Amino acid sequence: MTKEEFIREIKPILKQKGYRKKGSYWYLEQDNVILCFNVQGSQWDTRNYYINIGAASNQHDKRNPTLLHWLWQHRCPGIHVTVQDALDEADRYFTEFVDTGDLGIFCRKHGAIGLMTGQYLL
Repeated sequence: MTKEEFIREIKPILKQKGYRKKGSYWYLEQDNVILCFNVQGSQWDTRNYYINIGAASNQHDKRNPTLLHWLWQHRCPGIHVTVQDALDEADRYFTEFVDTGDLGIFCRKHGAIGLMTGQYLL
């Protein structure tokens, strides 16, 4: 599946779930956080793409946070993941993040990058 085919297939699903789209990003606002979903092309091979998921603080001046503004990020494993695999991974991480309610605990558990400090939280 190409990046364009992936986007075409996932776009209506994310829209139905309440996400809004801006470029190659989708955003879902939940209280004080924005859940973020991104399709990123590979710089090394235009046929490859990656799926990044993460969360950002819900700030009025940052309604469309890019990867640089996320509190944490996770890249779905593998290149060319299926739409269902990407959705399952995002749902699992987003649910756990919201349920945990503590960024530090969540990041330590997943070895996620704490982007607010620019350091790994282990």
